[in-house]
Amino acid sequence: MNKVLLFGKNGLLGSEFYKVFQARGIEFFAPERGELDLLDYGAVRDIVANNKPSKIILCAAYTDVEKAENEEQELCKRMNVGIVENLLKTKVPIVHFSTDYVFGHFDYGMEIEEELEREPLNFYGKTKQEAEKLLEKSGDLFWNI
Repeated sequence: MNKVLLFGKNGLLGSEFYKVFQARGIEFFAPERGELDLLDYGAVRDIVANNKPSKIILCAAYTDVEKAENEEQELCKRMNVGIVENLLKTKVPIVHFSTDYVFGHFDYGMEIEEELEREPLNFYGKTKQEAEKLLEKSGDLFWNI
């Protein structure tokens, strides 16, 4: 079975995956934003059990960089780290996307090598880095892009 579970289908990245999956006839399930709380492990466990995906494409994240720096640090961390923690418990391989905010010395246009040292620019970048470290510790359960 090669069914994909797509989280974040309404965002910039997720909406592109959604279109490609539809156009190519890829079997997938993409819950609506209010349909599933990714911070509720029981709900995550149930949606995975009901859909039996071969992989998860994680496009859902907290991305308001300015608010993450000022008034919503707790929410940013809960979402960017907590969602990954819940998904890892399902033991389904995860495709996760990094951000340039994780690489403080990143020059636009430069190719990012896998071994490029992380130097988060801000709190948002730190939460994304923390999620990436959790994924790396999981072994073969993730692809960080």
